[in-house]
Amino acid sequence: MPHRLSFPRTFCILENVLRVTQKRHHVITSNISNLDTPGYRARDIDFKSALERAVHGGDRPALATTHAAHMRISAGAVDAEEPKDAGEAFDGVNWVDLDQEMKKLTENRLLYQAAVEVLMRKVATLKTVISDGGR
Repeated sequence: MPHRLSFPRTFCILENVLRVTQKRHHVITSNISNLDTPGYRARDIDFKSALERAVHGGDRPALATTHAAHMRISAGAVDAEEPKDAGEAFDGVNWVDLDQEMKKLTENRLLYQAAVEVLMRKVATLKTVISDGGR
């Protein structure tokens, strides 16, 4: 039985992390751009559950293979945007808190950068294995 974090599986997980963080970045920047929109309710993506669904296949059907040598492709879907709870602070115009949105944007950017760094290191390891394999 292959290990849960095998080399190809790690690439798949990192791809899904990048996909979820890109989608969340778009949602957060949309919230910030609607800072002065009357009645606008900020949206967000629950990163943990979105990544969990993306890693485990989510609601999308599994792709069928007709031959044992075919590559397996994950069908990692990203969650839809969800409005924040009604308990969030209303500032008289809308439900967007600029400080909270900037905090979420920074956290999301750090997750994205970490995933890119790990991906680059995996590729560097692969390049080393390929180049040293002929010696």
